[in-house]
Amino acid sequence: MSDPTDDRLQSIVDQICRSADDVPPLVKAFARAYVQRIPDHYLLRSDRDQLCAHVLGMVEFAANRRGHEVLLRVYNPTLAEDGYTAQGSVVDIVTTDAPFLIDSMTMSLTAGGYTVENLVHPVVGVVRDSDGTLTEIMPARGAPARESVQHYELNRRLSETELADLEESTRRVLRDVQRTTDDFEPMQGAVYRMMKIAREGAARYSAAEI
Repeated sequence: MSDPTDDRLQSIVDQICRSADDVPPLVKAFARAYVQRIPDHYLLRSDRDQLCAHVLGMVEFAANRRGHEVLLRVYNPTLAEDGYTAQGSVVDIVTTDAPFLIDSMTMSLTAGGYTVENLVHPVVGVVRDSDGTLTEIMPARGAPARESVQHYELNRRLSETELADLEESTRRVLRDVQRTTDDFEPMQGAVYRMMKIAREGAARYSAAEI
């Protein structure tokens, strides 16, 4: 017997793919990875046509990214321009996957007085060509590169000034996370080396000498 949840997800992905012309395999793979991370309550209340527009918009947003570039947009989605609407403003991010990203973003948004009403956060394996064009989506585990795709829906719609301020503060948070994670692995490696030296030393000397 098939899983009803899996059947519903496949139905949504099929509808997304039918809503676009000449859908390449990577769009199907992205759509499935993205839809799997959408909370059930959001799926149940979402208009299917708007959901399709939302997901296809995320595919287009992620389509081109060079090196460690951070893709970021902070906006108020509209039916006319984006094909879907949301209760509040939206923050979309595509960046290299790293520790602390989601915690840092949610803490920053909370500190700014915002409530995150909906969060979608798939981590996907990607292949991009030399121009940064997305050519393949695959499971994150074992992929040559992993990217964090983040979609935050806030509790209220912001003014143009507030949107610009939030974009600036978000870029600052993401830069800080990048600096932290750049230092994290070397520091972790140093700790492991110190532990190895300590173990080797313990094998050479008695407890009294240590």
